[in-house]
Amino acid sequence: MKKSNIIEPCCINGQLPEVMGDRRHGVFFSNGDWGVKQLMGAISYMVEEHATVVLLMPSVDVYFCRMIREWLGRGWMDCLILGTKEDCGELIKAEFAGYEDKVTYCYRKNLHTEAFIRYNDHQRLAVFGAMRMEGNYEFCQYSYSRNESQEEWDLMMKTIRSLFVKVRKNDGSIR
Repeated sequence: MKKSNIIEPCCINGQLPEVMGDRRHGVFFSNGDWGVKQLMGAISYMVEEHATVVLLMPSVDVYFCRMIREWLGRGWMDCLILGTKEDCGELIKAEFAGYEDKVTYCYRKNLHTEAFIRYNDHQRLAVFGAMRMEGNYEFCQYSYSRNESQEEWDLMMKTIRSLFVKVRKNDGSIR
């Protein structure tokens, strides 16, 4: 029997890794009944420690920021690059006080791409689709890419990093 690529909220931790398997590219779907926290929890292990996380989202809330801060504190990720469509600058500043060297943030009112990207020197994972705090019960398609060649990955990341050109770190680089 062929497995479904509609990921259910009850089973995202098992279904999503199974759908992804060892394939480099693919698609899956959601009925909009799970959010970005569940997505991250289900697949973050596919890229081990010393990971950079990039999130492009409409907005974040205090609870999500605290979850990310906890992940940073536990060493589950080394740094966060976050872009939102809604201006969340004050919330980000307050919630990530003490983590300024690990968080790069930008607000872009023209942001229409949503993504969860996690990578390190030898593993790469990118998921594009709706990245919402909570499910909103809209049918959504997601695409993913895993362990692309360094050249393909650099091409994709160059474009995403360009979103943050005005938010360079003190040393002039963006992770």
